[in-house]
Amino acid sequence: MDTHEQPTEKLLVGYRQLANYVTHELGCPYSYSTALKYGSPAINIGPPVEAYWGRLPAFRPSRVAAWAKARLKPTGAIWSPAATSGAGSAAPDDRGESASLLARAPSPLTPSPARRATAPRPRGGPRTRTKPVNVAEVPTK
Repeated sequence: MDTHEQPTEKLLVGYRQLANYVTHELGCPYSYSTALKYGSPAINIGPPVEAYWGRLPAFRPSRVAAWAKARLKPTGAIWSPAATSGAGSAAPDDRGESASLLARAPSPLTPSPARRATAPRPRGGPRTRTKPVNVAEVPTK
């Protein structure tokens, strides 16, 4: 196949058109900034680029739709408390082993006891550091 043949689909040129297509045509929430981030060379998890128009990437809508469909997760992939406790039908004290494990997990916002006992570290660069003092040379009153 010649690479210069006329395409059967109209290409989406630029990340703004890509974001509009995924959001409005496919029904998946996808913003312009997310399209930029996913398409950047550092991240590179966006839809496959078909060609470039100047600096703007061009995307084939059929490949974008396949990419968006591949990003969808199955129903059981996301954990929810309602799914494990029978959709909220269980009594609050009869939630099972998973609820007791969650209750025992430490909160990431509370510091551990070892960290609370230590003094805060001094902040600042080399200008704020002081020279060590020799105790024998300190004058007494």
